[in-house]
Parts: sequence; structure tokens; C-alpha cells
Amino acid sequence: GVNIGGATSGTLTLTGVATNQSGSYSCLVSNVAGTASLPPYWRFDAMARWRVSSAVELRLNVLNIADEVIYDAIYRSGTPFTYVAPGRTALLSAAVRF
Repeated sequence: GVNIGGATSGTLTLTGVATNQSGSYSCLVSNVAGTASLPPYWRFDAMARWRVSSAVELRLNVLNIADEVIYDAIYRSGTPFTYVAPGRTALLSAAVRF
């Protein structure tokens, strides 16, 4: 991350994460023949943390910044199906020490 500001208050930390999956395959040894696959993907996330004071810290996480359709998992059964990951998501939180 990149730190901007002082150590006690006013500190801003920025962090980025890039995640890559080259693809997923699923096969089932039963009456369902063949394999099923999921496409590869890149996912980019960003986080910011701001220390407002020695007692208060604010955090912002933005996941899947590009709002790509990402398939989490694939299952083979009589009817194959997939789970789709959430789209762009923003989370804001505060930590207060007292």
C-alpha cells in the first residue's frame, strides 16, 4: 500500500489487488458425459483506509471494480449450473476505539 500523511492521524493507506483465474473445469463420472468449463477472468479490487484520529479509522473496499461477470463455481448434475459472483460491491466501515 501507499501511506500518505502522519502516523497518528490523517494517515491514508491505499491498496489494490489483482486476481486471475485461468479457468475451471468440472467433470462427473456418471450418466452425464463430458466436461464443463468456466472462462478465465481477472478481478480488480481497491481498498482505502483513513485514520481520522488515534481513535477512529474509516475503511472503504470496492470489489470487482470493473463489474465483470465472474462465475464462482460450476456443478455437473442432470442439469449443469453455475454460481455467479457478485458484481461491483462497495463496503464502508468504521472502527472506533474507546
